[in-house]
Amino acid sequence: MFHVLLAIDAFDSWLLASASASASASANAAPTIATDTALANTYPQAHGAGTWGVLRILVISSYLLLLALIATYGVHRYWLVWLFYRHRKQQPRVTQHYLPHQLPLVTVQLPMFNESRVAQRIIDAACHLDYPADRLQIQVLDDSTPPPSPYTSPQDTSPTSSADIARQRCQYWASRGVNIQYIHRTNRVGYKAGALDAGLATATGELIAIFDADFVPPANFLQRTVHHFQSDDVGMVQTRWGHLNRGNSMLTRAQAMFLDGHFIVEHAARCRADRWFNFNGTAGIWRRQAIADAGGWQHDTLTEDVDLSYRAQLAGWRFIYLPRLACPAELPPEINAFKSQQHRWNKGSIQTARKLLPTLMRAKAPLGIKIEAFFHLTSPMVYLYIVLITLLFLPIILLNLRLAQDNSMFGYLLGSSLLMLGTCSAGVFYTVSQREQKRSVWATLLQMPAMMSIGIGIAVNNARGCIEALLGHESPFIRTPKFNPPHIYPHVYPHVATPDSSHTYSHASATQRLNDDHELAMDHIDNADKFDTADTDPDTNTINKFENFNAPNDMNDMNDIDDLDDADQSPASRLPSTKSMVIAVELAMAAYMLVCTYFAMQHKSAPISVPFLLLFASGYFYVGFTSLLALFQNRRAPRRPLIIQPS
Repeated sequence: MFHVLLAIDAFDSWLLASASASASASANAAPTIATDTALANTYPQAHGAGTWGVLRILVISSYLLLLALIATYGVHRYWLVWLFYRHRKQQPRVTQHYLPHQLPLVTVQLPMFNESRVAQRIIDAACHLDYPADRLQIQVLDDSTPPPSPYTSPQDTSPTSSADIARQRCQYWASRGVNIQYIHRTNRVGYKAGALDAGLATATGELIAIFDADFVPPANFLQRTVHHFQSDDVGMVQTRWGHLNRGNSMLTRAQAMFLDGHFIVEHAARCRADRWFNFNGTAGIWRRQAIADAGGWQHDTLTEDVDLSYRAQLAGWRFIYLPRLACPAELPPEINAFKSQQHRWNKGSIQTARKLLPTLMRAKAPLGIKIEAFFHLTSPMVYLYIVLITLLFLPIILLNLRLAQDNSMFGYLLGSSLLMLGTCSAGVFYTVSQREQKRSVWATLLQMPAMMSIGIGIAVNNARGCIEALLGHESPFIRTPKFNPPHIYPHVYPHVATPDSSHTYSHASATQRLNDDHELAMDHIDNADKFDTADTDPDTNTINKFENFNAPNDMNDMNDIDDLDDADQSPASRLPSTKSMVIAVELAMAAYMLVCTYFAMQHKSAPISVPFLLLFASGYFYVGFTSLLALFQNRRAPRRPLIIQPS
């Protein structure tokens, strides 16, 4: 993807201002607190030579460099907001429609891997797409593995694996005249990119629409996208992601805000300002020739979508983004699923930057496109900067940072400037994304601390991805587990979630039903701010029924992720998994921030930094503790057979 959509600015700018002010205040006054005297004796503050002088210079220089880097990406966020408003009226429009008999052939590709919970739903939704049957082909690209023996018994003939479910659903729709093809690979060469590439060998469409298994495209998706390809230079059309389970928890609300910033502000600003942006791996449609001209799907990065997007735009193809067409999907309701997704997105973005930025910088493209591409592809590095600057908090406090010397005004101005550039830019960015959806600004501001706390908390996980990418460390493509929670999907998409296999398929009637259901879903999405506040009436707030879903109760998908995460370990050694080590670091960072808070409170002027230190501590603690709890529940959960409801 895109980028991965998710870099939170550091909250330590006030630390700089308060430390600068305390330095000037204490320069002319003797310490009046015993702890200050002890710290001064233990950690020399003199501007002298020797080891302490060199150490002081290194710490302060590193701190200021990291602040400057974070502030630079903050300035870029302001720039995106400015581009968004400057080009607000430049909406993509169709200048000419295809006549019914001229509609292009379309192949819909549905890549999936062990998607037993959602395979039936996405296949049914694809078969309900409103498009002439003789011009539509559907490919189910299934890399699912056979279930282990505990899932099945010789006496049980019901579908128990993702492959069985997908195959039987394809047979069901094929018997009703739908041109649907089931392709099952016995290996996962290239992972998702490999599956998409394999599907092209038998694809008949000149346009290729792609949907991940957890998406539910509206029936009018193709009718609202294909006409943009009347322009010969259009290579891809991307639509906005909707969030059906937005109001489930603090975690899903934070994810929704992260993605809203990416889809509503970033994508729109880049598209309207003629900057390059990326296909997000799903809910989009490609011109097949653009894929070929770009060199096809490649799997040397974890974000094959971002990689192909930039290669296609380097080849001269133009992309279009449609923010008014939403394709609803499920947000990961479990913290480790979310972290797995974030690790893949951030690592893949840096891998793509290493692969393509040198070529892009040498290309004959406008300077503005090159600058924007640099910030887009390297934005995950902010997470690494956040982790590094967190580690410097205690040395900065103990060394009693003095930038302003006797001029406290300079320190306050510098700290305030960095606060505006580094921290407030994130608030502005995400507030704009919510305001554009008619959500309450006040409700957004109230949610902002929790959202930023989670963004800080996942910094260790995402920084790990950045470091792995920089070092060239290879890792498998680990899919995000899908849970398909009860209550919400059958309510919003009743005919897709629980199709009646006894009825005779009527394309027109099914299309009308699905469009009506999609309008209902959009009403829920557009009014989701009501679900994020005090409205909990189950009769009027059906999405809140999703809160009854307890993700850890059925953790087969998370067991799959743990197996992959530990796959490179020797059975003899069984060292702690990388995931466990990340959790340990997150909890250690939380404890470290509490130590920083304690020492900050011992200084006369430093307590102004305490709220921000506590925000960091709460973020690391929340992510670390919930990850540990979910991991513990997952390891104890027995692997039990899937229960498939017959259609």
